[in-house]
Amino acid sequence: MKHVTVLPMEFEKCILEIIDEKKKMYDLGAAFPNPLLRDDVLNLLDLFCTVVYYPLDNEKNNGFHMTNIPLANGEQKDFVFINTAQTIEKQVFTAAHELGHIWNIDDAVLQKVELNDTPENRELIINRFAAVLLIPEEIFKKYLSLNFRKLSNTSGEITILNMLRLIVLLMNQFFVPRKSIVLRMVELGVLDPKPADILLGYGEIPDSKIDDVVEALIAEYGFTKFQNPSRKKWIEGLSELLEKAETDQLLPQEKIEHMRNTFDISAPKPITEGLNHVVSLSTQEGLDS
Repeated sequence: MKHVTVLPMEFEKCILEIIDEKKKMYDLGAAFPNPLLRDDVLNLLDLFCTVVYYPLDNEKNNGFHMTNIPLANGEQKDFVFINTAQTIEKQVFTAAHELGHIWNIDDAVLQKVELNDTPENRELIINRFAAVLLIPEEIFKKYLSLNFRKLSNTSGEITILNMLRLIVLLMNQFFVPRKSIVLRMVELGVLDPKPADILLGYGEIPDSKIDDVVEALIAEYGFTKFQNPSRKKWIEGLSELLEKAETDQLLPQEKIEHMRNTFDISAPKPITEGLNHVVSLSTQEGLDS
């Protein structure tokens, strides 16, 4: 039987320090002022790698990271694949997880905090980074406390069903999967591992049954964006690259059409009259200040 495994809070403090360093290094505060990233984390990931969005229905893997891939011009880039056949909330957590790999969070943490260097522990670090990034402690505890008071009885007890209601409300607030919310409760010391095992589907209630209840509650609350795959097909700049390849005859036409069909890209149409006029902003100095 599986059980919850979480890292001590000293790891979270270390991860917070690293996140603050990254925010200052890349001046991320201006672009992402909201303390809750939610699906903006997909835009954040886009800044640090090339993201390939594509639905693979028979693939359980939510995503993966490929580093230092050589390009034709001699440049090397990081690529991240996001499986858009998975629900949007899983895509959000996957994006945060893969950003942790891009930023080498596991290496940075292992340099500061003592822990056996194993693949399992590295994944624990990366998952904790994703949780800290998407589910900030102070905000999470406030929303958790507010909704717990509404759903618990006068003795401070709560049924499993109402606990799942609470989880769904928090899922909606932070835009992450059910298991991420449960693990965050354990990480922050507000839920013991034994009830967490039940809510994660490791106990006497099958995980599939819990999924069914959560899906019904999501529908009950009208959180229509959840439990839906986006099925997005996208690589930033691919349309322009294919257009150049076609214009300069860099690839056979059948390969260009195959890529367009694969990513649902329409062939470029002639510019409508007037749209190719040049415009400028009224004050460049204002943008540079």
